[in-house]
Amino acid sequence: MLDTRLVQFFLALPTPLKISKGVRRRMIRLAMKDILPYEIRIRDNKTVPAIPTVTYRISKSRDEILSLIKEVEKHPDISRYFDLEKLTSTLQKGAHQQLQPRFIIKAISYFLWRKYTQEEQD
Repeated sequence: MLDTRLVQFFLALPTPLKISKGVRRRMIRLAMKDILPYEIRIRDNKTVPAIPTVTYRISKSRDEILSLIKEVEKHPDISRYFDLEKLTSTLQKGAHQQLQPRFIIKAISYFLWRKYTQEEQD
């Protein structure tokens, strides 16, 4: 469980302690100055998925995800928010590791929502 006192403390901090010159997580980076190597401490991207099991599940469900994309691609909202060609191509190549797992999960959630709300309207 998350300690609510810690959350309250963090939310009460002035913004310059949390972000400075576009650098996020400033406090954590400063706290880790003598602990983590410089290259790791300052990086602003994650090169490996934060949740390996999500990446595994995406790879195992790739055909189902591609089928879902086919089902919802004609809905007008979908193409407004997602580049379905890129998503489909990336999944077909098995290169989904290049995408953020969170993005794929959100896309799937949206696709499913659209699919079922569309079925209700028909």
